[in-house]
Order: sequence, then C-alpha cells, then structure tokens
Amino acid sequence: MATKIEIEEVGERELYAGKALYPQSRCFIELDCVHRTLGAVMSTLNGTPMRVFNGLALRFPIPCLCGEAVNAYLPELTGIAERICAGFEIIWDGSNHRGRFDDDASDAIVDLAAVIELREWTQHELCGPPWDAADWFAASVDELPVSHWATNKQLQAMADEYTAAAATDGYEVEGVFEYLCDLRDRLCDEVDAEAEVEEK
Repeated sequence: MATKIEIEEVGERELYAGKALYPQSRCFIELDCVHRTLGAVMSTLNGTPMRVFNGLALRFPIPCLCGEAVNAYLPELTGIAERICAGFEIIWDGSNHRGRFDDDASDAIVDLAAVIELREWTQHELCGPPWDAADWFAASVDELPVSHWATNKQLQAMADEYTAAAATDGYEVEGVFEYLCDLRDRLCDEVDAEAEVEEK
C-alpha cells in the first residue's frame, strides 16, 4: 500500500526571504520522512539541521524558485517520495533517533535526487516578476546600513549597489533608492520624536 504524501505549499516569495542581504542562501526540496510531508525551504545557514543529519528528513538542492513554480512541481515528486517513505523506519542508535531506509527506498532517494538535479527551470520560474524594494528587503530591513543622517548621494550609491547585486543573480528590483530614502526619513522622524520626549 502506497504511503500518502502531504504537500506543503510555499508562499509566492517565501524562498527568497533574506536573499537581499544573504545571497549565499540556498533552497531545497525537503521530504520529512517522519511526518510524510513534501515541501521546499530556504536556509541562510551553512550547517545541516539535526533532523536531516540523522536521516529523518531529506533535502535536495534547487534554485530559489517563485512559489508558483515550486508548488506546481512538488506533485510531480510524490510518487518517488512515497517509495522512500514506504521503506523508511525510525531506529534508536543508543544516542539519537535516526532514519533507516530499505533497499528500494535507498534506490528511490537516488532517483529523486537525479530527477530534481536534471530539472530545467525557465527564467520566470527562477526569478518571478520584478520585485518591489519593500518586498525584496522585507526579511532584512533591520539589517540595512541606513542611518538617519545618510545623504541622498550615499543612499543612491547604496541603491545602485543593491540593484546591481540583485541583477547579477537575475533579479529585477524596482524603487530601491526611493525605499532607502523613505527608510532614512522614518528614522529621522523617530529621532525627532525621541528628542521631543526628552525635552519634556
């Protein structure tokens, strides 16, 4: 009997979260063998999560796709994912719970890795439509090096740098300079408000 796989869809730009300041971030198809779920995740970390290290979940690298593309792709993988989970069991090795796979499941893991690796993606699937700067920086706004005393010239240079970096990775981001100016102006308002409170 086949092991039913539940698909966990991702938001349209969920896999891009943090991409603005963390261009090294990587994306993966993730099969949680314990809960029988198949989805996609983005990670800014170089390390391996313990559940993956212990074989309780499997990860397969993919480009940072738009949500529409990855959500349409996941159902194509459920057949192989079911083979993997059907031959999966949890064992205790004396210190950790680990995943163990029978021969067919092990073969299916190799098959799934090959299918994902050989998949070709269109530019639209990879990048999606042009980004608004507010969306592009949403996950990293607190880390932007913008101060309340920044000049327009400084912000324009910063905007050019961020726009060029995004373009290098194939992303089009609109309104970066205007976004940075708005952020600077909001910081100025906060400083003025704090000064007024201190004077009272």
